This record gives sequence, C-alpha cells and structure tokens, in this order.
Amino acid sequence: KGFSGEDKSKEIKFEIESDISSFEIEADREKIDIILYNLLSNAYKYSPKKSEINVRIGKPVIKKPINYTNQLSFGKLETDEFVEIAVEDSGSGIDSEDLLHVFNRFEQGKPNLNGKQKVNGSGLGLSICKDYTLLHNGVIKAQSNVGSGSCFTIQLPRKQKAQAILFQSHQEFKNL
Repeated sequence: KGFSGEDKSKEIKFEIESDISSFEIEADREKIDIILYNLLSNAYKYSPKKSEINVRIGKPVIKKPINYTNQLSFGKLETDEFVEIAVEDSGSGIDSEDLLHVFNRFEQGKPNLNGKQKVNGSGLGLSICKDYTLLHNGVIKAQSNVGSGSCFTIQLPRKQKAQAILFQSHQEFKNL
C-alpha cells in the first residue's frame, strides 16, 4: 500500500535524505516494514495540505534537528553501531499531555487547535511501532512542537546482541 494518492490529494512534498547508500541490519524485515508504514501513515494523516514530510536515514541524523519542546523516548541502545530513521512532518504537532499517551494501545492524541480535521485510526499504529522497535533492541523517540509538526525516530542496532554472543561462542570453539 503506497502513499502516492495522499501525495497528490494533499499536495504533500515528500523527501528522503540519507548519508549512506545502503546498509544492513539484523532485523525482521516484515516488522521493520510495518514500523515504517505506520510512521509514514501517521505523517500523511496529520499533515495539512501543501506541507512537507521528510524521511532521514543515517547515523546520526543528517541535518541539525529542530529544537522540539515535547519529547518522549523508549528503549536503550547498547551499541554505537546503529541506523537511525526519522520521519518528520509539518502537521499540527502533539502537546506534552497527549505525547505521554500516543504509544499506548487504542489511544490517539486529541486534535489540537491547529488540527482542522478529525483523523481516523485505531490508536494501534504507534503502539505496534514501539513494541517492534523494542523487540529489535532499538529506541523509538517522539518529538513535537504544537503548531509546527512532529518527528518520530527509530534507532536500530546493526547486529542483534544474541547474534554477537553466538558468533563469539563459535569463534572461541573454533580457536580451541
């Protein structure tokens, strides 16, 4: 399912920026696809006509981040080898009270004063994003300014911890 219809009907400018040409991570591809789909879906849902959505991929983020007033983060990276993917919109933003709840199941933020339309959804998308990111030993961050947009960022380790342990055990056995 793509977003090209949303691009055209809302006249949204979509950009992808990356400082790496390709990367590999040990991950469940289907779960990563679901995370990205949900983050992009929300960005399109909450962005007004003639706005922008930017996706940045790299380590660390490429351009200087906006100074967001409302922030929330889950997870902890235990490595310096990770890939960061940020989805940033210029929607109505999320106030600090609502931001505390957006990752809860069946909860959505209230439309704020700048939000013109009621947005349809189940309130499951960000909860799933959080669960899948944490399953990958990653970090998910939500940052927002009411009236000027939000940025949702995931940081995923390139190698999963269990794989590193397995590899080390194999190397030790091989060297006996």
